[in-house]
Order: sequence, then structure tokens, then C-alpha cells
Amino acid sequence: MGVGSGLQIYDVKQDCALIPFSSFDSNDKIVSCIVEHPCGSEVVVGMEGSVFAFLLSDDGKNFDPIDTWVVIPIETGKTTTSREEKDDDDDDDEDNPQVTTMGFSAAGDMLATGGDDGKARVWKYHTKHMIAMFDAAEEEKGEVSSVEFSPDSKFLITCGERSYASVWNLKDEKEIHQIRLEHVPNAIFKLFRVVRKMQINSYGSLIESIFGLAVLIRRDKNVSYVVRIDMNTWRPVGMLEIPKEIITRFCVSSDGQIMAMSTATGSILVYAIETMELLRRLPNCHTFPGTALFFTKDDSSLISASADKTYVLLPIDRVAARKTPPGCTQGILRLFAQLLAVIIIAHVVTWS
Repeated sequence: MGVGSGLQIYDVKQDCALIPFSSFDSNDKIVSCIVEHPCGSEVVVGMEGSVFAFLLSDDGKNFDPIDTWVVIPIETGKTTTSREEKDDDDDDDEDNPQVTTMGFSAAGDMLATGGDDGKARVWKYHTKHMIAMFDAAEEEKGEVSSVEFSPDSKFLITCGERSYASVWNLKDEKEIHQIRLEHVPNAIFKLFRVVRKMQINSYGSLIESIFGLAVLIRRDKNVSYVVRIDMNTWRPVGMLEIPKEIITRFCVSSDGQIMAMSTATGSILVYAIETMELLRRLPNCHTFPGTALFFTKDDSSLISASADKTYVLLPIDRVAARKTPPGCTQGILRLFAQLLAVIIIAHVVTWS
């Protein structure tokens, strides 16, 4: 977890205590974002314009630096590879670029980074070679707020203070689609996440559902929206309005059942994705806006951090989130009826 001027690893206790057992001093560099490699053994940290990779021990209690490279060159113009980080002591430059968001591809072979220079970059993770770069934010705004790979890793979805999210083809570096919410004017796409969810359909079969969840905000109305996106057509298919809140961070449980949001007022909201039902609303958890939000490995708890340097651990009640939708209930009953019919027929044949 980033702590402004460093990194700390916490042990999550059952009594809801967060106990740090390892730390890393970033030498006064701001820790802006953290992402875990899909393999689970590496953590990548964004600090200023650089990326730092750490190798975690099996017990998670120690981490060692294994790689560092600059992903936002201070020099102008596009480059195809990163330059090595400068070893200087100039900490007075307030114009140092910042890595604002990161995300791995499903296989972990590619890393996407977004920066306050308005660029989204895609890297071959193990070679540090940049393979694509996109203008993902308005020039006058600068910051890229979200980068997310499609499930097949052929496309990158970016958000950057625009009225739409961009879908980029990694092969030719072209924008192939703009995801918009036409009936909500002045809304800005802030965040995007791909959700993979296993569920039972109306025929009793277990299927995987893949869709996107986008977060939009309207600062003029102090309202946020969570929009469900069809990943085949890139079109909105459902929307949840959250009045009187501006969402700053957003995460989804690993089973695709629950989404959680932190807000500019320091509050935390937890919703069931299938029903869009509000499960928990915790006002004023922090005095400053939330800066980090994620579920624990088993999805049993939610960890939130804020710019006020406070951390909150919240146990998650999953009963409401697992309410069986009507279609699923019908599917289960139909499957039970089919099994019962097979048993009866088997008995009739046996007695014959």
C-alpha cells in the first residue's frame, strides 16, 4: 500500500487490524499507484515518472527491488524504448511527471501505464520495451485516469477527462471505438474495469459472463454513474446513478459479485453487481478523498486508503450479494426436475 513517501506491506488480521511488517522508503518520491502482477509474486509501483518492480517472498513479508525504468521521459517527443532513470539529487523540480494509473494484461506479459502527460503507454513487461503509445487525455487536462486491457489483450481501454472512453487496437495503435453515454451530458469517463463473472443461466448451465464497468462523474451536478458495458458492441446496457457523490476509486471482487467505491468526501460505498443493490454505505471513513481501494485475496474484506494517511479494513457481508436472481432460480429448479425425471425413468426401466 502506498503511503505517500514509500510502500508498506500489511498483514490483515481477523480482528480487523492492519499491521505493517515490511516497508520501502521511496526517498520522498510520491507513490501514485500500485498494481500486482497476475502471477502474484511481483508488485509494480508507480513513483513520479518511473516504474519500480519488486519481488515478493512466498510469505509476502519481504520484497526486493528487481527492476526500474522511466515510463514518462522528461524529454519531448515519442521514443520506442525507455531511458534509464537518472541518478541525480534534484528534488526541487515540481514539474516531474507522474504515473497516474497502471494495469497488466491477463497473461502478465504487458503493462499499461497512464500519466499526467496525457499519454497511455504499453510495455513488454520483461524487456521494458514500449510497443504502443496513445493520446488518451485532453491536452489541457493531462491526466490519464484509467487503463484496462480487454480479456484477450488485443485492445486497451483508457479514460482521461473526456466525455468518452477510448478503445485502442494494440496492433496498429488506432482508436477503434469511443464508449459514450449520450443521454448524460457533461459526464466524464473516470474509470473502467473488466469483470469476469460465473453464473447459472436459465437452463441450469454454468457460464462465464464478461462485461465492463465504467465510472462517470459530473462535477457540476455532484453526481456519479456506474455503467455496464457490453464488451462485444462496446455499448452501455445498464446504469446506476449515485447522487451527491464523486467517485475517486473503484474496485471489483475477484468473483465479480461485488463492487466498491471510495468518494471525494471520504465515504465508502459497496454494491452488489447483479442487482445494483446498495449493501453498505460508510460515510466519512476518511477526512480526505480515497486514494486506494481493493479487496483482500479471499474477497472477505475491503481495504481503503486516503490522502489523509489513514487506512480502513472493512469485513464484507456477502449474503446480500449472493442473492439468486430469478433466472438462476428457474434454472436450478429446471435442472432438479430433469434429474428427478431421469431417476424415475431409470427405476421404471429397472422394474420392467
